[in-house]
Amino acid sequence: MRLQEVVPNLSVGEAVVFLRGRPGEKTAPTKVLVEKVDQVGNEGTVKQLASKTAEKYAPKGAEKKDSKTMLNPVLRYCEVPKPLEQYILYYIWKSDRHSAFQADLLKDLGIDRDRLRSIIAQLQQDGYITTEK
Repeated sequence: MRLQEVVPNLSVGEAVVFLRGRPGEKTAPTKVLVEKVDQVGNEGTVKQLASKTAEKYAPKGAEKKDSKTMLNPVLRYCEVPKPLEQYILYYIWKSDRHSAFQADLLKDLGIDRDRLRSIIAQLQQDGYITTEK
């Protein structure tokens, strides 16, 4: 039968499905019967029917995965870049005596004093810089 002859003659609840095979294999249309409920009594019945249908046709073994690691698995082993910390280290490195004042960093970065202090404390704790008062 040709597809042009089948589709107009489908009854309610029937559909034509193409199942894809491996590359190079030919696919044949398949006629299937779709379960359909004509009338629903109330909203509770609808929710119950929807939950049963969801349980019946739920994907098997579906786990929530991180899309970044799925797209590029190498990112799992990389450290997350921290631009403010990197800029502060670069600022200190390019200065004349490899030192910087907190006021100059505040002026250049335009961030609040508490955030800069926490970043400096973290860099000092990690051993990247030393601070003097």
